[in-house]
Amino acid sequence: MLLVRNGSKSLAFSGQVQNEAGFQIFVKHQSDFDFRPITQQAHLPGALAFSADNEYLYFSDSTQNNSFLYRINIQDVTGEAEVIAENYYLISDVFSARTSGDVFFAAKETTTGPFLIYQYDALNQV
Repeated sequence: MLLVRNGSKSLAFSGQVQNEAGFQIFVKHQSDFDFRPITQQAHLPGALAFSADNEYLYFSDSTQNNSFLYRINIQDVTGEAEVIAENYYLISDVFSARTSGDVFFAAKETTTGPFLIYQYDALNQV
């Protein structure tokens, strides 16, 4: 998965590092020379989205029977990723509003349930 935000000077992608279990998510700013890992070990990262202000990266991560939506501050790489949505069977897509702090994601709650679009208000954290 590769993400480049239109008008942004950053890109993000996920990949597996040789000789390590799990996946990493990396961010590269245009002014930086290197790609920086921003996660320690993701299970199976899927969708990626930058926040409207380019402060945060949102990403989904899946285990065998559960998917989570995380937020991590990409300006402060010492922070931990915070879970902002959980208990979904699968989160398939994440996208952010261009002018507000809202984040939208497509998810299904059960294996046979439909995909629905959910909204997370990042400013009020609800």
